[in-house]
Amino acid sequence: RTARTCSSMARRSRLLSGSEVTKAAVRRPTPRFSLVAHSSPVASPTMISTLPPPRSKASAGGGSITTLALLTNAITGVNPLTWTDVTPIAQLFTDYVVHAVRADSPIRSVKDLLERLKADPQSVSVSLGSARGSTPHFNYALVAKTGGVDPRRLKVVTFGGAAESVTNLLGGHIDMTAGSVDNMIPHLRSGAVRVLGISGAQRSVSLPEVPTLKEQGIDVELANWRGVFAPPGVSDAQRAAMSALVEKMAASPQWKEECEKRDWIQITMMGDAYKAYIESEFARIGDILKDLGLA
Repeated sequence: RTARTCSSMARRSRLLSGSEVTKAAVRRPTPRFSLVAHSSPVASPTMISTLPPPRSKASAGGGSITTLALLTNAITGVNPLTWTDVTPIAQLFTDYVVHAVRADSPIRSVKDLLERLKADPQSVSVSLGSARGSTPHFNYALVAKTGGVDPRRLKVVTFGGAAESVTNLLGGHIDMTAGSVDNMIPHLRSGAVRVLGISGAQRSVSLPEVPTLKEQGIDVELANWRGVFAPPGVSDAQRAAMSALVEKMAASPQWKEECEKRDWIQITMMGDAYKAYIESEFARIGDILKDLGLA
């Protein structure tokens, strides 16, 4: 979804051009920059190998959009690659995690959820998207531990992604799913699901009726950022060219419109500041995941 949005927005803003889903290249006379937005947030050797290398010292080269999973998957051992295997360019936006059940579920609040988990941590089956150790898993484990439940005893399952998770929720195969706000909006509006809470510091503009976790007495706040990363070994000039192009896109009214439409919180962080943030987050999240028994 991020791939489609970035490519579509970039073409409309006339900043970038490229294929419909996965690639965007800046039109001349600006430096060429290919942006590959993978559907999976998991950094992998395949992702690194498919990043287009710079064609020359003057070209910007290529990059990939990924998420907090770049850090959590390395920490939990899901993937051997981490942020030091790529080059941080910029943070584009962040969003938050929501916990949703079917509309007819007896679980009506986070308090109800925790009461069930305290009685039996295996009594609630929860889908966490496509990978254990993902941001939804991280968030759910934090909620459980804060509520007095051992996160290592939770019944968690994974599917191919958010769409499969929601399908299995609506089909009655699981009790709850944790995922991004924009994945739940249409199902909440149709009356198919009930959203128990959101991990943000404040309520979502798109879901103003959904209380935050903190409002319900759970001191948990977690954001899932999206960032642009370049291949390893790019030059300072190439990194600067990529940063300039991303910064120009992020300042466009078209990008602001897309963020508002999808309830993405636009937080642009560039260059060395983003690198320092990623480094500090890697250490902080590593400590938390170890404490949760997930690493």
